[in-house]
Amino acid sequence: MWSIKYKPKKLDEFAGYGTLIESIKRYKWNKPLLLYGSSGVGKSALVEAIANEFNFDLVEINEENVDNSINIVKTKSLFGNNKLILIDNVDKLGVGDFRKITELVKETENPMILTTDDIKSKRLATIKDLCENLQIRKPHPATIVKYLEMISQKEGLKISKDILMEIAKNSNGDFRVAINDLETIAKEKKEIKQTDVEVLSSRDSSVEIYDALSLIFSGKDLEKAIESTQDLNQKPQDTLLWIDENVPFIYGNKLKEAYDNLSRADIFIGRITNRQYWGFLRYVNALMTAGISVARPEKITFARYRFPSYLIKMSKTKGKRSVEKSISEKLKPVLHNSNKIIAREYIPLFRTLIKNNKLKPEELKNEFGLTHDEIEFIANF
Repeated sequence: MWSIKYKPKKLDEFAGYGTLIESIKRYKWNKPLLLYGSSGVGKSALVEAIANEFNFDLVEINEENVDNSINIVKTKSLFGNNKLILIDNVDKLGVGDFRKITELVKETENPMILTTDDIKSKRLATIKDLCENLQIRKPHPATIVKYLEMISQKEGLKISKDILMEIAKNSNGDFRVAINDLETIAKEKKEIKQTDVEVLSSRDSSVEIYDALSLIFSGKDLEKAIESTQDLNQKPQDTLLWIDENVPFIYGNKLKEAYDNLSRADIFIGRITNRQYWGFLRYVNALMTAGISVARPEKITFARYRFPSYLIKMSKTKGKRSVEKSISEKLKPVLHNSNKIIAREYIPLFRTLIKNNKLKPEELKNEFGLTHDEIEFIANF
């Protein structure tokens, strides 16, 4: 992945963060750092760069090892170096673990960094007093464009600055999203055109959906979880796809109850479509929000939320489906079948007949009034 391949290795490689980087370079590590900023601004990458810059051995404390971590914060590494203790997403740890983290912050004899997306969380009141709080702000789109230009040059990718700016603005200040978007549209291409960016159009409300997913998967407040989807500029079925895509990565193998509730939400979406009775929407929202929250296992893995692969696939095949529909409309009066059946059964049949010289493209073209492009699609796709 390009987001990993081009991750900054040293502090000076962080474009657009001059003042922040200088503050870190001068920092004396008298107390732990609490880095805060929205998802995707580069907190994790910055921590790794700090470790490289100061020759620290990076050690992470999480729910898996917090019980035995007192020795970790009080001793040097096996090679005699200082450790850099990382506690990622500190506000999302369980109550019992959070108390232990507070003690570790007080007891650490090594440099320590804690990160959070939500500096306003009430749980962090004590932690904030014990740490030096440092904000990582969202980068300006122009800063993201410069980074995308560097990646494009190294990958031999021809792309205009206007398209890069569109990608940058669409990411809403998230470096990781911007890089992933660039990689998505550049797959198996050497030149990116404006039409290639259409795959990103359905991500306009991704920032809001990320916020909603955080409330749903946190399992803290069922009422807020339900309310999280009410103002989204998303269809209920698209919100369901977002949740469906991310549940396995966060809940691990504790999926039965979550998918029971998600499948019931999908059933009600089907009933809304069939009966046009939108009163069922109240059940859809409750099942795919609170229903997912109550199914939360005791320990979860917080990961970057993934864009629904189904929506990406549908965007990529938009042109193909458009041609299939056009052909099917012309064949329908003769074949007396639906567009779906013609696309699934008859177009592949004609393709096979043409390849085996059982049918000439000109005959098909004249019989159904197909265009040259439509004949090419049938014969060569």
